[in-house]
Amino acid sequence: MAPQLSIVFSLSLLLGIASAIDVFGGMEFSYSGKDGPDRWGMLEPKFAPCSIGKRQSPINIQRNLTVHNKLLKPLTRNYNSVNATLFNKGYSVGVRFEEYPGDLWINGKNYTLKQFHWHLPAEHQIEGQQFAAELHLVHQAAVDGSFAVIAALYHESNADPLICRVKLVMSLLDIILGYQSFT
Repeated sequence: MAPQLSIVFSLSLLLGIASAIDVFGGMEFSYSGKDGPDRWGMLEPKFAPCSIGKRQSPINIQRNLTVHNKLLKPLTRNYNSVNATLFNKGYSVGVRFEEYPGDLWINGKNYTLKQFHWHLPAEHQIEGQQFAAELHLVHQAAVDGSFAVIAALYHESNADPLICRVKLVMSLLDIILGYQSFT
């Protein structure tokens, strides 16, 4: 059996300025070539800040520049089992929720889980290491529209039961709907 993906590292990212990225669909982009990061600011007028931004995706996390904040507390989350819709954008496979899936509390602020998706390969790196995939759990605060994104990086190893189920469903969608293969 070919190696599958499994979680090796979990990383929390708070994204308070997600206005330039439509997390629910829309603009096509890539991580290389004519629609790569160096051209994101030119893809659409609302993406112009990507041309001058300094702290944006993709990020190479360097341990010697990372500060451990001992005041951070564990995330308080409450997720429910609900109906959802799978989507495949080629560079990203994910799930959108049809019902209230639950929420996350950070510093007394409530963020509702809106969707989660995997980037294949991972969007971010640690010490220049590229990971096989990256999971983003995208949450949004009703009070001000800000975002909180929880990320988990994957590397290739033995089969992970969740990923096997997602791969099976995506393969069935490939057959039924003719979508691009999820491998």
